[in-house]
Amino acid sequence: MQDVPTAWLGDVFMLGIPGVSASLPRVGGAVAFVAVSIPVLLSLDVRTATWLWYGDQVQVENKKYEADESNADFLAGFVSRPTRTVTANVWRRTKRSPLRLLYVVYPVFFMTAPLQNAVQTGTVSDFLAVSIALYGAWAIGATALNPLGDEGAMLPVTITSTIRGGEFVRGHVLAVTLVGLPFVVVGTAIAGFMSPLSLERSVGLTVGSALLGVAGTVVALAIGTVFPRFSSVRVTRSRRVVVPSKSAFALYTILLVAGFAGVAMATIPGVPGMVAGFVAFVTDFFGFQILLDTAALRIVGGAVAVFLGGVAPPLAYRYTVREFDRYVLG
Repeated sequence: MQDVPTAWLGDVFMLGIPGVSASLPRVGGAVAFVAVSIPVLLSLDVRTATWLWYGDQVQVENKKYEADESNADFLAGFVSRPTRTVTANVWRRTKRSPLRLLYVVYPVFFMTAPLQNAVQTGTVSDFLAVSIALYGAWAIGATALNPLGDEGAMLPVTITSTIRGGEFVRGHVLAVTLVGLPFVVVGTAIAGFMSPLSLERSVGLTVGSALLGVAGTVVALAIGTVFPRFSSVRVTRSRRVVVPSKSAFALYTILLVAGFAGVAMATIPGVPGMVAGFVAFVTDFFGFQILLDTAALRIVGGAVAVFLGGVAPPLAYRYTVREFDRYVLG
């Protein structure tokens, strides 16, 4: 890129700096480039803006969307029509307003350092593989964290329609898992196989992220039903969208991390010792030291994983269905 005309401006900026020699031909070329390009581009901008301004005709009719936009008809042989309608509505709403899922991208910034290290060294650490699995499972459920609030002005229509609670919940689960689950499974599998993790642990990590993504979605729907948010917040200077409440966001994150940590403590030999050492290190600052038994931690971790992965989702499903069926508009 140093030979293109825009790079000649660098020689202009280096004029007068001690110890740095600037190329006078490049300086002259930069001045000539600016003197010629600015008037030409300005003229093109004015002509293009004028053409676009007067070329667009006023559209008095409402914007119409194609009937097959973001439909879920390919699921006709597997799920009922009301469930497909809910799934298609979630996809359509996300397509028209993707900014409502902006909060899902925030945790990616915490993975910048391991991603940068992987690109620079060409190796994927086991920490990065686990982080991808955890973030993927979390992101799938986080997109369904505000089922009632996401309906917006259509909530009265949805509540009074023939759609029942089970169809409402299954439609949301299908909407987020059909899109997010393939990315999570493929991303976790690739990262696990490229990392120092053994083949068994890589497969277990991939399967665990998939199961946790589905189970976490059901739990997220229940949490979002308990803590709905209907008011919008400003995400840009001119755009407001409805996002999940802080209570729902925090509770869902804590439960999902606890479930993931439980799986890790129950299946990975070194994790209980790390947890016990961390607890002992933290409590030592307060004048006393808590020493945890690694075998007990492995049992507790397994119990937490079984509860959050096997017991909590059915309970959350039944709760969300019941609350939807008897929901009353205030």
